[in-house]
Amino acid sequence: MSAQAQASAPSPTFLLRAVVWWRKPSLDRALAAGTTDTAALRLRAEQLVALDSRTRIADGIELAMADEGARARRPHSSPVQRVSLALAHPELVWLVASLRTAGEPSAQAVAQALQLLTDDAGPLYTPKSVTELRDTAGRISTQLIARPRDAL
Repeated sequence: MSAQAQASAPSPTFLLRAVVWWRKPSLDRALAAGTTDTAALRLRAEQLVALDSRTRIADGIELAMADEGARARRPHSSPVQRVSLALAHPELVWLVASLRTAGEPSAQAVAQALQLLTDDAGPLYTPKSVTELRDTAGRISTQLIARPRDAL
């Protein structure tokens, strides 16, 4: 959303903000799938593309790359898959940089990056193949910088 459109958009109500906070996981999954057809999804998309949110996701990916930090932050989660992580290292570094520097990132791609980090059944923790994490991180990075968020 452009700065001019943001300035003219009404402020979300307390109830809407509460709904978004309560339903973050399901809203994030819907955004990752490309759905943006409700006010709650649009507000969550705005929250995700904010630089502070993207920085937290990037920090989490860096912790996962260090492995010890990922286990300390998520003690009951599966450990990261070291072989997949080693193969995906350049793509993950690119993903972290894209999250931190993209001017108008795709909300769908940011949600996918969050899912990559938080989904214990995802390629970071349980890849179907040793190249799945590399391919997924590369695809998300490309979407982050290729599509302005208004394109969703």
